[in-house]
Amino acid sequence: MHCSNQLQQSRLIWLKDGDANSKFFHGLRPNIANLQFKSISEADAYYLERPFAEDEVKQAVWECDSLKSPGPDGINFGFIKEFWMDVKNDFMRFLLEFYSNNRLVKGSNCTFIVFIPKVANPKKMSDFRHISLVGCMYKVLANVLANRLKSVIDKVILDTQSTFVKGRQILDGILIANEAVDDAKKRKKELLLFKVDFEKAYDSVDWKYLESVMGKMGFSDKWRRWIMTCVSSATASGYQVGSEATSSVHLSHLQFADDTLIMGQFPKKFVGEGEFSDSWLADAARVLNSFLWGGSEESRKINWLKWDRICLRKEEGGLGVRRVKEFNLALLGKWCWRLLQDTEGLWFRVLAAKYGIRDGQMDCGGSTASNWWKVINSIRSGSEASGGRWFGENTVRRVGDGERTLFWKDSWMDRIPFKVHFSRIFELCLDKDRSVANMCRLGWGFHGDGWRWHRRLFAWEEELWGECCAALANVSLQVDLRDEWEWLTDPVAGYSVSGAYQILTHLTPIESYSHLENAHHLFLNCPVFGAVWDNIISWLGVPCVLPANALALASQFCGAHAFCKSTRSCFQAIWLANVWFIWKERNSRVFNHKEMSTERLVYNIKTNVGGG
Repeated sequence: MHCSNQLQQSRLIWLKDGDANSKFFHGLRPNIANLQFKSISEADAYYLERPFAEDEVKQAVWECDSLKSPGPDGINFGFIKEFWMDVKNDFMRFLLEFYSNNRLVKGSNCTFIVFIPKVANPKKMSDFRHISLVGCMYKVLANVLANRLKSVIDKVILDTQSTFVKGRQILDGILIANEAVDDAKKRKKELLLFKVDFEKAYDSVDWKYLESVMGKMGFSDKWRRWIMTCVSSATASGYQVGSEATSSVHLSHLQFADDTLIMGQFPKKFVGEGEFSDSWLADAARVLNSFLWGGSEESRKINWLKWDRICLRKEEGGLGVRRVKEFNLALLGKWCWRLLQDTEGLWFRVLAAKYGIRDGQMDCGGSTASNWWKVINSIRSGSEASGGRWFGENTVRRVGDGERTLFWKDSWMDRIPFKVHFSRIFELCLDKDRSVANMCRLGWGFHGDGWRWHRRLFAWEEELWGECCAALANVSLQVDLRDEWEWLTDPVAGYSVSGAYQILTHLTPIESYSHLENAHHLFLNCPVFGAVWDNIISWLGVPCVLPANALALASQFCGAHAFCKSTRSCFQAIWLANVWFIWKERNSRVFNHKEMSTERLVYNIKTNVGGG
C-alpha cells in the first residue's frame, strides 16, 4: 500500500511541477540536454555539401512536371526541358552563386498563392483551395537539395516514422498498429491508443530549433545555412481565381508524417488487409455493376453485359474494371514479396517478434495469428483459396556469393528446394541450416566435408546422395554478387501489383506470352495470324515483303497503284477479308474459347473473295 501511495504522489508531483519553470523542472534539464540524436557520418556531411554537378541539376529538372502552372517568372518546365541546352548555363550560374554565397538571389523564392473557390459563394478561407506557384529556379534548387537529403535521411529518422523516407511505406505503420491491437485482444491485455494530429505542423516549426537539431544530427554548417536560407526567405502574394459566376519489439509510438497514430474504419474490410467472403465479393460486384449502368439502391438498371465481360481488358472488348478478389490478392502478394526483400524494416521485426522465424521463414503463427497474417500465409503456401501457387511459382532465389541462401531450404536450383527434391537425405542431414556458400567451401562433392549424417547411409540413400552431388557438379558461385530474390515474370523491375493481377486473371495475348496485344501484334506479328498472311501472299503469287506495322500493310494492299483498277479492287477485298476474319477468329478464341485451324481460316478468306 505504501508503494502504491508513493507512486500516486510521484504522478501528482509530475502533473503539478513537470512543465513549470521550477526547481523540479531544472532538475530534469540535464537529462533532456543529454538526449542522444542519430547522426550522419562525416563522409555523408561532405557528400551533401559537394559542388553542384550538371547531371544532378538536369535530373532535378526532368523530375518536375512539364505542365504545372508557372510561378512569378512565367516559365514552366516544359519550356525548360525543350530548350535545356540554351538555358542550362543560367541554371548552373544560379546554383554556383548559391553554393558560394549561401544565399538566394533576391526574388527567386517569391511565391504566388492562388485561391480557387470550392463552392459557388465562398465566404471563409475553408471555402478555398489554395495552390502555391514558385519560380522554376528555386524549384530546381530545392529538388537538388531534396535528392541529396534523400540519400541520408533514413540514417537520422527513427524507423517508427513510416512515411516520406525511401524504402518505407505508410501501410507499414498501419500493419504494425493492426498487429498490436490484434495481439492485445487475443492475450486480453490492456492497451491505450492515443492519436495526436499536429495542426498546421509545418507552420509551427521553430526554425532556430530545426537548425539546432540538424547540428546535433551531424549536418555541416554550410548545409544548415543552405536549408535555413530556403525555409526562412520565402515571400508570397496571393489572389483569388474565380468568382460567384465561375464553378519483441517495444513500440512507444508510430508516426505518419505529422500524425502520431492513424486509426480508421471501413464498412466492410480494407482492400489489401484480409480475405473477402464470397458474399462480400458478390455484393461488391453488384454495387460496381449497378454504378456502371447508372443504377442505384433506389432504382435498378438493366445490365447489358455480364460482369466477367466487363472485367476483361479494353483490348479484349471489356472495360478493364478490376476483379476485387484478384486485385486484393495482388496487393497482398506485395507484402509476401516484401517479406523476402525488406528484412530490416520495423514492420518485419514486429512480425518476427510476434510470430518467430522457423527454417529461414516467418512462422505461420497458428491460432494466434491475425486474419491478415493468415491470408498472407495462405498465399505463401499456395492455397487454392488464395489463387493457388501463383506466388511461389514466380519467385526464385538467384544465387551470387551464396552467403544469404540456405542450401537445403531455399529454392535456388530448378525452383525446388533440395529438402523437397531429396527429402530422405535431408532428414538424415545434421546441419539443415547451412548456407550455399558454406556448403561450397566445405565441399559438396561425393567425398566433400559438407555432408554430415546422423548415421551411415543405406545403398539406396547413397544413390540419392549421388544424384544430389551430380546436380551440383557444374554449379559455381559468383563471389562479387549478392544473393537476390527474383520475380520471374519481370526479373528487372521485380514484383508489381499489375503484373501479379495479370497472372491471377491469366491476361495474356493469344498464343503469345511475350507481347501485349495491339493492332501491329495481332494482324502482323502474332505467330497464329502471321501464318495467315504468309498463306495468302503465297496464294496470290506476288513477291511481297510484309511491312513493320499494320498501317503500312493497309497501304500496301489498298494503295497498290502499280496495278489496274480491277486488280487494285481485288487486293483491297483480300485485305478487308483478311482483317475481318482474323478479328472474328480472335474474338472467338477470347470470348467463346473456340479455335479454327489456320488452313480453315485461309480457306474461308479465299472463299469470301471468290477465289476458292
